[in-house]
Formats: sequence, C-alpha cells, structure tokens
Amino acid sequence: MPRRRFPTVLAIFIIAYGAPTMAETADALLRADNLTPSELRAVGQNVRRVFYWEKKDLPTYVALTKHLLATAISNAQSDRDDANGFGERVFGIGYDLASMTWPGWDEEGIDITQDHQGAGLAAAEMIVRLGEEHQIDVEVRHNHAWLLGAHRLAANDIAGAKAAWQQALELSAHDDNSGMLAWIALADEVGGADVSILDSWLSKLDDAGDDARGRAAQIKTARSVFVTRE
Repeated sequence: MPRRRFPTVLAIFIIAYGAPTMAETADALLRADNLTPSELRAVGQNVRRVFYWEKKDLPTYVALTKHLLATAISNAQSDRDDANGFGERVFGIGYDLASMTWPGWDEEGIDITQDHQGAGLAAAEMIVRLGEEHQIDVEVRHNHAWLLGAHRLAANDIAGAKAAWQQALELSAHDDNSGMLAWIALADEVGGADVSILDSWLSKLDDAGDDARGRAAQIKTARSVFVTRE
C-alpha cells in the first residue's frame, strides 16, 4: 500500500491563505532579514570572479550585475534601517559594471558589444551623478569621473571624455597630475592631435616610479585600442 503523503507546510499555507503572488514573493525575499548589504556585496564579488575572470562570460556577468544593481537601488531608496548600506552597494556595483564593460582594458577573452558598453556608460553616468548629489568621498568621485571619461572616449565622445577627465583632475588629491593630463592627451590624440604630446606625458610617467609607470602602461593599452581602431 503506498505511503500517504501529508501536506507540506507550504501546502497548508496555500490552503489557508491562498498562493502568494509573484510580487508578494519578491517582497518577502527582499525583506531586511533576508538580504543585507554585505550579502549583496558577496554575491557581486562572486559574480565578477566566476563569470568575468574565470569563465570570461561577459553577457552573463552583465545580466546578473544589472539585476544586482537594480536590487541595490530599490533597497537604497526604501525606508530600511540599512538603506545607506545598500546605497554604498549602488556605487560599488555600478562602478564594477562600468569598469568591466570598458574596452580600453583590452582584457583577453572578453568580447564587449555596443550593448555592454551602453550599460557601462549608463552606470558610470549614474554613479557620477549620485556621487555629486550625496557629496561622497572626493577620491571616490575622482575615480568615478575618470571612468565616465573612459566610457565617453570609447563612445568616441572626445569632448565629453575631456570634460569628465577635467572634472577628475579637479577632484584629484595627487600633487602630480601627470597621469590625468596624459589621459586628456589621449583624448586629444584620438581626436586627431599630434602624437608627440601624449608621448611626452608617457615618457614623464615612465621616469616617475612604479606607480606612474603602471598608469603609463594603462594609457598605452588604451591607446592601442582607441587610436588604432578602424
């Protein structure tokens, strides 16, 4: 004789109260006691590690990260006690999305489409705007402005790139701004300026120590992507 199957707790709940709607289920999953900023951060880090760095699967990385960003925004705009923590995740996830969709890194195995770049540009614009509205740390805003300029350069918006990088220059805490001036020179070169101007800045960076040489290497990589592209 087959064993009798007793109703599960879920079945009893549905019988008593009716099946929850999709919206009700989503709301329950996103309650403060079911999702925290630190959990969202951990998920974002794992998504980046697995799908971007290990699998080189940018479409999946972008799709998942956009959902994580939307979740962070929704919770940051709520009246939750930890809304500010989710606000920090908006900046962190938004920066990651913009950075990982910038072709100037020339990352091996990563194929960036126009749609990916569009998502990254939108994320960069958002974090710059929100950073200004909330007057977050100046150095963080500097990094955001740099990334916005980088995406504008990729979109062949030379004037927009230079404007963002000028903003980054003004926000910079460094005494020597040769790196930012070299990025601006790159935008000029993409726009048709004499290559000798950027060469002189790169030479100065190469002679200025390890950190400066690292910045010069990044600019040289971006130059190889944007100046030589058809």
